[in-house]
Amino acid sequence: MKNQTTGDILEKHLVELFISGDKKAFEKMYLKYKNRLYYFVRHLIRRPEDAEDLVQEIFIKIWESRQIICPEMSFASYLFTIARNKIISYARRLQIEQNIINQWLIEHSRIEESTQSEIVSKEYESFLKKKIDNLPPRRRLVFQLSREKEMSHREIAKRLGISVYTVQEHISESLVYFRASLLKHPDIRNIISRNI
Repeated sequence: MKNQTTGDILEKHLVELFISGDKKAFEKMYLKYKNRLYYFVRHLIRRPEDAEDLVQEIFIKIWESRQIICPEMSFASYLFTIARNKIISYARRLQIEQNIINQWLIEHSRIEESTQSEIVSKEYESFLKKKIDNLPPRRRLVFQLSREKEMSHREIAKRLGISVYTVQEHISESLVYFRASLLKHPDIRNIISRNI
């Protein structure tokens, strides 16, 4: 019991130090919890590289929001609460992205089967190209590398020096934007609908 109390006191002291901006104290907390956190995240996320990226994102979030941490509260509880929230956000983003991709694939395959697919395809491609050009430069580059160069999220992350999680965020936001734009243009929707 005495060791646990001593450990709690030491941890509280480290938390107080890193709240005040001490990077060494933060590194000690990182080393103490990173493996436990990785196993927790990995248990819920299938791809190991995504789990690794998410762990990094969680610690970045902890560092950036350090001033709102209460040193009297359990740091582990706070850390794993942040982790749960990040995992939920990650899962939601993947689901949204998958739903949009599935819908686009269904629409595209139906269009290709129609007798006027070439006309529709040109209209659709023109519309899509304009929307891609309207994306912010970084997001446009990520989307083009993914869809035109067929690079994996990990390859894009490595090439651009960003996390896989950030790549997924860019792709997901792009797809949500395209979907919203499509809904605002009934002329394109009508062309698609007439030929389905």
